[in-house]
Amino acid sequence: MRRVFYSVGVVVLSIASTVVLAGVQTMTALVALTATALIMGGTGHPLSTPQDSQEFINGYTADANNDYIVLTGFCGAGSCTPTAVSTPEQFMPVSGAMPFDQSVGQGVTNLDQAINAQPAGEALVVFGYSQSARIASIQKGNLAAAGSTLPVSFVLIGNPNRPNGGILERFEGLNIPILGVTFDGATPTDTDFKTVDITRQYDGYSDFPNNPLNPLSTANAIAGIHYVHGDYQSVGLGDALYQGSYGDTDYYLIPSRHLPLLMPLDQAGVPSPVVTMLDAPTRVLVEAGYDRTISPGAPTQASILYFPNPVQTGMNFIVAIPTGMDDGAQEAANIRPFGTAPIDQRSPYGVGGPPVNAGSFDSTGAPLATPQPAASVPNAQTLAAPQQGPALPAQPAAGPGPLPPPVPAATTPSITAPAPAMDKAAPATPVAGMTPGWWKPAPLANPVTADSPKPAPVDVPTPAPLDLPKPAPLDLPKPAPVDLPKPADMPKADLPRTDILPKIVPPKIDPPAQAPILNMPKPDAIPAPAFVAPEIPAAPVAPPVQAPVLPELPALPAAPPPQLPALPPPPVMPALPPPPPLPNIAGILGGIRLPF
Repeated sequence: MRRVFYSVGVVVLSIASTVVLAGVQTMTALVALTATALIMGGTGHPLSTPQDSQEFINGYTADANNDYIVLTGFCGAGSCTPTAVSTPEQFMPVSGAMPFDQSVGQGVTNLDQAINAQPAGEALVVFGYSQSARIASIQKGNLAAAGSTLPVSFVLIGNPNRPNGGILERFEGLNIPILGVTFDGATPTDTDFKTVDITRQYDGYSDFPNNPLNPLSTANAIAGIHYVHGDYQSVGLGDALYQGSYGDTDYYLIPSRHLPLLMPLDQAGVPSPVVTMLDAPTRVLVEAGYDRTISPGAPTQASILYFPNPVQTGMNFIVAIPTGMDDGAQEAANIRPFGTAPIDQRSPYGVGGPPVNAGSFDSTGAPLATPQPAASVPNAQTLAAPQQGPALPAQPAAGPGPLPPPVPAATTPSITAPAPAMDKAAPATPVAGMTPGWWKPAPLANPVTADSPKPAPVDVPTPAPLDLPKPAPLDLPKPAPVDLPKPADMPKADLPRTDILPKIVPPKIDPPAQAPILNMPKPDAIPAPAFVAPEIPAAPVAPPVQAPVLPELPALPAAPPPQLPALPPPPVMPALPPPPPLPNIAGILGGIRLPF
C-alpha cells in the first residue's frame, strides 16, 4: 500500500509541477509580448463619441495597427493592443471652433496623460496621423528634453513636420494668426526614441516641393492635399519604399500611380490609359520642383532659387513622351511600341529620377558607413533594427522577408481623455485606378531572411606553385659576312664634258638716240588777246497801263427769310404707376454672419 500511495503521490506532484511550469512560461511569453499602441486620429476625427461612431473608431484603430504599426516591428513578435487616445483634432474654420495651435496644445496634454497612465515598463507605440503627427512630434521632443527613458516609439503618417517635405518645416518661422497656425519646424531625429515616418508621394502636407514657385509642383501638391492626404487607409507600410534613415528615424514613401494633378481626369471619366500616357511627361515637370537627392530626414526649407539642370530636365521630358505612350499602350493592349522602360522598372520620381533610397545618416547628418538597403516591402527585422550602434550587415534588396500575419481588428479599444463635441469630417474616398502594391516586385521563391542559416565557409586549398623547366638557349649559326664592292671599284659613267660646250655671248644693244627737244614758249611769253565788251542799247520805256473802268451792277432786292412750318405739339406721356415697396434690407443682412 505504501508503494501505491507513494507512486500516486509522485504522479500527482509531477502533474502539478508541469501545470505550474507551463503557466509560468505562458505568463512570461504574454508579458514579453505586451505592448500598447496609443492611436490618435486626424483633423475632424477626435476618436471619441458622438463625433466618431464606435464602429469608425474600431475600424480606424484596427487599420492603423494592422497596416502600419505591426509592420514596423515595434510590437515584437506579436501585436500591439490598440488604444484610442482622444484629442480635439480641430482646425477652425475647417473643423471645429479651436484654432490649429490651440487644438494641438490640448492634444499634447491628452497624449502625455495617456502615456503616464500606462503600467510602468510597458512598451508603448504612439501613432499619429496629420495633425496628431504634429502632436506626437512635440511630445517626442518634450520626452527627450526631460531625459525620459520610457520605452516609447513613434509611427507617423502624413506628418506635416517631416524634415524634408513637411509644410511646417518648408516655411519654418511663418505664423498665420487668423488661423492660429505656427510653422514650428521639423520633427526631432536626435533622440533615443525609435521612429518610422511614412508619407504618400505628393501629399501636400508631408511632401511639399522644395521650390514653391514651380507652378506645376505647387498645384500638384495642393491637389495632393485633397486626393492623397485623406486616403491612407487604402494603402499601408507594405506598399512603401525605403528612403533611408536619419538619426533615430526610418523614412518610407508610398508611390503615387497617377499625379494628383491628373486625378480629376479620372473622376471626369477620361480612360485610364489616356491619363497614364499624360503622367510620364507631366511628372518630369512636376519633379523639377523637388530635390530628391536630399535625405527626407534632413531639415530643408523652401528655396525659390532651386532649379534642376535645365538640359537634363529637357532631355528627360523628351524621353518621357514616348515613355508615356508606351505606358498607355501597355495598360490598354499590353504592348510597348517604343520599347521604353516600364513603370515598375523606373523610379517613382519619373524618367531620369534618382533612386528612392537617399542614404542613411546619423543625427548630425554624417553618412553612415553601411547604409541600409532599400526594400520594396519592409520587414520586421529591418524596421526594428537599432538606429545607433554598429552598422548592420547589408541585406539583399530584392528578397525582403515575409510580413507578419494580419491581426484581427480590436472590438472595443479603450478610450482615454474624452474631448468636447466637434464636427465630423467625412473620410476621403479612394480614387479609381489607384491599386495598392502595383510597384512591388514579385517575391522570391525562397526569400533570404535574418533567420536563414548562413552557408558554411568553403576551404579552398591553395594551389602549389608549378616548377616548370627552363628552356635551353638556342645555338643559331652566325650569318657569313657579305663582301660588298667598294665605291672605288665601281665603274665610272661616261658623262659629257662641260668645259667644251660653246659659251653663250649676250648680244650688244646700242643705246637709243636722244629724242629732239621741242622749244615750247613759256606761258608768260604768250600775248593775251584784248577783250572789248559790246555796247547794249537802252531798253524802250513802256507806257503806263490804265485799269479799265467796270460798269456798276444793279442792286439786288432783299430776299425774305424762309418761313418754317409749325411743329405738331408733343404727345402727352401717360402717368407711370407708383414703384413697388423695396424689401427690408436691414432684416436680410441681420441674418448673415461674415467669417471674420
